[in-house]
Amino acid sequence: MTKNFDIAALLLSLAFGVLFFYEALGIPAGASDAIGPRRLPIIISVSVILLSLLLIWMTWNDADDGGDHITPKSLFLQAGPLILLGALYGQMMVWFGYLIATFLAALLGFRFYGNGIGLTVANAAGAAILFYFAFVKGMGIYDPPGTLVDISNLLVF
Repeated sequence: MTKNFDIAALLLSLAFGVLFFYEALGIPAGASDAIGPRRLPIIISVSVILLSLLLIWMTWNDADDGGDHITPKSLFLQAGPLILLGALYGQMMVWFGYLIATFLAALLGFRFYGNGIGLTVANAAGAAILFYFAFVKGMGIYDPPGTLVDISNLLVF
């Protein structure tokens, strides 16, 4: 029963990766190269697809010998929350735009790893500002306006 549940969960992860890949292909290509801003979402979706397939294969061929080794279930439990955070981050970017979504996703990610609240807020703010300047200002990647909160007009830098 557990093996069937693990495979079902991994098939769901595979479906998420395929859907994410399909959506990533819908991002317009950049003027400077053929992939442009689609590069990162495509890399992430292909990684999710390949890891899901690997874990399905490992689960299917897993002979439980009672040993203490890495299991597909433990890998999924470790990677699952980060995959969900990635999906939430994509939706938050639609709602709040790049800067606020990056801050909130970093906040959740740093807290997930057990950092203290003060360090988490400082790291999340620093990461959001650093990534904003690196990706949006430095590389010219599209900064989507938020549908719920749009601060793009307030950003003078």
